Amino acid sequence: MLEDAGIKTSLVLAKTLSMSSCAMIEALIAGERDPVVPADVAVGKARSKMTDLHEALTGRFEDHHVFLTSQALDHIDSIDAQIAAFDRRIDAETAPLRRQCDLLVTIPGVSTRLAQAVIAETGADMTRFSTAAALASWSGVVPGNGV
Repeated sequence: MLEDAGIKTSLVLAKTLSMSSCAMIEALIAGERDPVVPADVAVGKARSKMTDLHEALTGRFEDHHVFLTSQALDHIDSIDAQIAAFDRRIDAETAPLRRQCDLLVTIPGVSTRLAQAVIAETGADMTRFSTAAALASWSGVVPGNGV
């Protein structure tokens, strides 16, 4: 939608949905068409790219772009809210296993969410696996024999 309107912020900003980019898009949705104004809401490293942003924000952002972009952002917000609800549910369900999660997080590269996923898949009782190799094999992280 932005590209269709001639808005080329993706050429200047690394992330399409960064704080700066979202603030600029919100300014366009609110009716601002002077490219200097949306560019002025840039934060952080984006502020050092003002000239490029002025050029990138010069386009034809029409009413239908406003509608489509608003709908897309509302959809993203809705999905973000659903993800947050799932995260809260996962946290609640794994709360009794906090000690086990905390132990798994001590492994380099294992985040809290990954620890929760491992426990969800394997359970917290590792005594059912005779060895670490048995756990790895059961988990499917060991190459099969010609499979």
